[in-house]
Amino acid sequence: MSLQEARSAGGGWEGGPCLRTQPGACAQTVHFTCDLQPRALYEQNGYELVGQVDPFEGGLGFSLATRVGDLVYTSGMVGVDADFNVPANPADEFRQVFANLAGVLEAMGTSLDHIVDSTNFFAGDITAVYPAFEEVRKEVFGGRLPASTSIEVARLLDPRFHVEVKLVAAVPATE
Repeated sequence: MSLQEARSAGGGWEGGPCLRTQPGACAQTVHFTCDLQPRALYEQNGYELVGQVDPFEGGLGFSLATRVGDLVYTSGMVGVDADFNVPANPADEFRQVFANLAGVLEAMGTSLDHIVDSTNFFAGDITAVYPAFEEVRKEVFGGRLPASTSIEVARLLDPRFHVEVKLVAAVPATE
């Protein structure tokens, strides 16, 4: 499907994470671009795109979350506040990450109570920050710890970031 055909299928997405690879700044990093908009890509594969969260109206080039069926997939989130400040204390940064994700999940009809999977990307000295992350994660999830994968990366987009977290959440059935 060409970009023109994808555009005519509905929506106005111009690019984002998907198919063709280009080497990134780090040896292990790959950046992706896509020739299909999400709605056309999902429908082509038999899925229904239920909704997306994009408060920046395409300014970021991706959605903060996408819902397909009863699952919500968040983009990676970092610990910045509304003024793009990053807390100096890593534990406070991690709390901000989860507060930001909680807002995105709420907009999609779910919450941190319904997380089924977490992928965590760490930059910097992982031995120094991972114990604090584990403590904050226990605070956030209590006894409901989701499946989780943690990965050490060479760097994130901003050197102030210690972690980027992406989640998969179930949407609870409404009665």
